[in-house]
Amino acid sequence: MLSMSRITVICLTIFLVGCNTTSSNNSPRYEFMKPEKLEALANEGNLDANFELAKKYAYGSLGYERNPELTVKLYKKGAQAGHPDSMLYYGTLYKTGNLNTKKNYRTAVKWMEKSAQAGNTDAMMALSELYLDKKAGVKDETKAFQWTKKAADSNHILALNPLANMYHKGIGTTKDYYQAAKWYYVWQSMFSEHTEPMQRITDALWDIHQQIGTPAMEQAKAEAEDYYANNEMNFGN
Repeated sequence: MLSMSRITVICLTIFLVGCNTTSSNNSPRYEFMKPEKLEALANEGNLDANFELAKKYAYGSLGYERNPELTVKLYKKGAQAGHPDSMLYYGTLYKTGNLNTKKNYRTAVKWMEKSAQAGNTDAMMALSELYLDKKAGVKDETKAFQWTKKAADSNHILALNPLANMYHKGIGTTKDYYQAAKWYYVWQSMFSEHTEPMQRITDALWDIHQQIGTPAMEQAKAEAEDYYANNEMNFGN
């Protein structure tokens, strides 16, 4: 079971880098590589090395001078070559306007969607967030639900509560109290009894209980427990 401290660390990392993604699954191979070796691999066309190099220049990591222009160039190179994490990070630049990139939500959607279609569950969640943002001008609750559901089906932890809420409130889909209960119960499995998220989940479950009754709630809970026991949850790509 995941502890609250683990969830806090992940969320803090996401906040600090300004991007709703975690590191590439391949990044550990390159993270501590000497600069000259990493540069050589990136120049040879290694897209994972190219991605890691872009991050080094983005944050001014040890041995690298911060270089926004080069960072964008490297993300773009990886994105155009079909590297899922690069596509997501490149799209995120257009969402946030970071690294001197002019905001363009439609361009952000374009690259995030390519990444999501390649199976990047972080991109699925980033897309869902964009599609729910009225200010972005690309609001589409149906697509937001679809991508959240795909991420949850891939066991992305940060998709569980949003999916439950969508079923509960009928956001992008018809209301389904049973499915809402199931996914709230899966989400609930990760928290200790007295945490704030637990209280919010308890309130939501109480409301659903009034709608579908005790037998259905017990069945949803049993299904959630079975799901949680037989699936390895993750924080995305």
